[in-house]
Amino acid sequence: MEVYYFHRKNDFFEQIVQDNESNLLRFLSVNLESNITYGAEFRWNKSLTTFWDTYLLLSYYYKENGFRDIDTGAILDNSIWTSNVRFNNYFTLLEDRSLYADVLFRYSAPTVFGNSRRESTSQLVLSFSKSLLKRRATVSLSVEDIFNDGNYFSTRNYLSQDNSTFSRRETRLFYVGFRYKFGNNRIRDNRETEKHGRRR
Repeated sequence: MEVYYFHRKNDFFEQIVQDNESNLLRFLSVNLESNITYGAEFRWNKSLTTFWDTYLLLSYYYKENGFRDIDTGAILDNSIWTSNVRFNNYFTLLEDRSLYADVLFRYSAPTVFGNSRRESTSQLVLSFSKSLLKRRATVSLSVEDIFNDGNYFSTRNYLSQDNSTFSRRETRLFYVGFRYKFGNNRIRDNRETEKHGRRR
């Protein structure tokens, strides 16, 4: 477990601002007045059985972004107590231990970014890999964000700002891979050579 504190100034940030005259959203590159984060983080890593390993990361922290309102020039604070969870489970399967599976769950609680408040997101990822041909080849398969909950919904509600945005990133992805090791990958034992002298 660890406790941390960060205070950064002039972080570069893209800020979304509502233009009330044109009814359009403007994307502006600005520097934050301040970026403060402090909290605690807990990590747990354990082999539960001969074929099952697990990793857990829990973080709970306070985040505060100070930004300047474009219209009035006033410096405002956007803050929240929030948390993150990462939970990995690794499985080594089959008698020859040639099949691997990884189940990953990620969760981010509501948080703040500049002048925006972002709703929670979560992702479930499944990955498999199988060794073949005396472990010279590997076939892999992965499915990311199975329930399609990884996109961001953000709101801005202060002074003259009252708007929201929803990102439609490609987070639900499917991967298939194949890898093959060429050449001689075996390590020759030279102990006999050292004992009896150089071979001719």
